[in-house]
Amino acid sequence: MPEFCTCGAQLPEDARFCHKCGKPQREEDAAAEQRQVAEAFVAAITAPPPPLPEPLPVSLRNSVTMSTALMAAGVTLLLSLILGPFGLGVLALIAGGISSVFLYRQRTGQVLTVMSGMRLGWIAGIFVFAITTVLFWVLPHAEMVQQLRDQLAKSSLSSEQIKEFLEMLQTPAGISALLLVVFVSSTFLMGLGGAVGALLVRRGTADHPRI
Repeated sequence: MPEFCTCGAQLPEDARFCHKCGKPQREEDAAAEQRQVAEAFVAAITAPPPPLPEPLPVSLRNSVTMSTALMAAGVTLLLSLILGPFGLGVLALIAGGISSVFLYRQRTGQVLTVMSGMRLGWIAGIFVFAITTVLFWVLPHAEMVQQLRDQLAKSSLSSEQIKEFLEMLQTPAGISALLLVVFVSSTFLMGLGGAVGALLVRRGTADHPRI
């Protein structure tokens, strides 16, 4: 039985452990401690990895959902200005919904189900409607009418139909009807685009979490 531990502390008689550093002073205790350390090491390296956190659902309470939908709405409005409100402009809304799913995948690594993709596109459509409404009331009326006239000139409408449409916007009922059409078309078409985007992203991504 040693009188001193390797740490320099003087040991009392029949001490099994050092009162200063805790080192075992008997061979059987030292062997037991080494066995415990080895078992703890084996348990640490063979333990299963912790489960991945559950992905947040696509909803109005998800900040990533909201920021992604806002970015997709900006892309959609830009495409709509280039392509026009009718004809190819409809394709801009669908493309905006598709882009929202790809943006969400790029930012989170998650693969959306068809329903989640549709929901994301629908939220992006709400942003398109909200931004359009704000611009409608903020822009001077004459400038807004001129921009609409320029956009409608790119469509297949006749000059008489364009005139009737612009005259309709002079009344509150006509403005309300226009905003209703914008809301329905943007949410429906971008929701449809979100569903299509989810189907495209899911191809060959069976190893990714889906929400």
